[in-house]
Amino acid sequence: MSEKLINQKPRRIDPIQHLTTLHNNPFIFSKAFFEFYAALGFKENSLLLSYLVLPLTLHKPCRDFLSAARSTSNFHTMSERLGLLNGMQQRVYEYKDLTNTTLQYLLGANKIWVIDRRVEIAEGASEEAPSPQKMVKAAQRLATFCRVPEVPMIYKKLGIYAL
Repeated sequence: MSEKLINQKPRRIDPIQHLTTLHNNPFIFSKAFFEFYAALGFKENSLLLSYLVLPLTLHKPCRDFLSAARSTSNFHTMSERLGLLNGMQQRVYEYKDLTNTTLQYLLGANKIWVIDRRVEIAEGASEEAPSPQKMVKAAQRLATFCRVPEVPMIYKKLGIYAL
């Protein structure tokens, strides 16, 4: 062994960095994205909807609302709940990099395809990541909310004016 390696001091482990890595892990969130797009089906500009998945499914009040939403619920009923969408613009900004990383993971694993700003599930693909079940259910329900309105209208309804 080289003398340089022998005399090297051990690196100090930063537990906060490790917790952040575990807490914000694209592998764990990949199932929510996969199920979101599986439930959404064909939709123009669906890639832009990716930036709503984490802000709406990780925020506990939104996740609880989406998980328990009726089939007749939509973004209008969601916006009527006081405080539910407060800070959406900031949440979208905070989760933007993590969303990009999760999408890159799914693309690299050949589980999704991006064609003309539209995300499609790869044929025969499945995702078995250990995602929180309530988050996955919320992502599937979010997809039903996103089926009918056009993407710009969804962003406008949620009070998001920039990515």
